[in-house]
Amino acid sequence: MADNDRNPVQQPGSERPEPVVTDPQTIQELLIELTDLNWEKDVEKSMRPVAVMFYSPSRVFCHQMEPYFRNYAGEYKGGPSVCAAQYHDQPLDC
Repeated sequence: MADNDRNPVQQPGSERPEPVVTDPQTIQELLIELTDLNWEKDVEKSMRPVAVMFYSPSRVFCHQMEPYFRNYAGEYKGGPSVCAAQYHDQPLDC
């Protein structure tokens, strides 16, 4: 058995990644907040690949992932569209 097999998996801590883009206005422009009104235009009919983070503000894990996702939006500026959708606010049409 390898030494790294004996060590437990490290859980993400409270450290936040250093943002690639530090200007809050620019980050807001890069990360598209999805709603029922813009889902079709920004996701279904997008000419670029789309990465969507579904999140809930009440979930701790979502808060831990958010800075990484925002950093991803800045790092891949001009590449795939990076979007976020609050899933608890949107009613389901099932």
